[in-house]
Amino acid sequence: MPKILILVLIFSAWLAYEIKKNTRQASEDSKRFWERESEALLTPRKSIDDVRFISIPEDIIPRDDLRNENEGNSQDLVTPIIQSVEYDEDEEENESEATARERVSSISAELRGLSKKKIADLSEYTNTDLRIKYGSPNFTKLSTADSNYIRLVQVLPILISSLMVLSRTEEARKLLDFCDENDISTARIKALRSELGKEV
Repeated sequence: MPKILILVLIFSAWLAYEIKKNTRQASEDSKRFWERESEALLTPRKSIDDVRFISIPEDIIPRDDLRNENEGNSQDLVTPIIQSVEYDEDEEENESEATARERVSSISAELRGLSKKKIADLSEYTNTDLRIKYGSPNFTKLSTADSNYIRLVQVLPILISSLMVLSRTEEARKLLDFCDENDISTARIKALRSELGKEV
């Protein structure tokens, strides 16, 4: 019986020590976080010359066949039909030519819009890191550029795949080359590159 009591006391002491240690660590982490956050919010504007902004050349944006066929309704095509950030490969594999044409039209219009905006991959930085590195006044601009990059990466595979469904392989290849030149690499883009290579 005394042995069990001793073991219980030892375990209780160890548990109390661990709880105290973890509480102290959490407190220190929280203190460091708020210190960095305060520093970030007070950081003045800094140069963003080292940020690599991505430009979308006009000549890689596919021609918009649906817009040419429906000039009177072209305003409706500016709003992208691809709203979901989810990517359904099964749906893409069974994509009809009509759906592919709609997607090419919609995403081409969206790319034209993105081409007029700042685009940059800043995923390596937290919001706090961005403010400290480039200054709080630049945060909104850079955060928006990063959001634009995320959207670009979402729609490119869908557009490339739709072009391939329509046998518009040269346009698809241009977009894949654009991805390579700008270090845009996802599993789906790699798979599309491989699939397109088989068709050559």
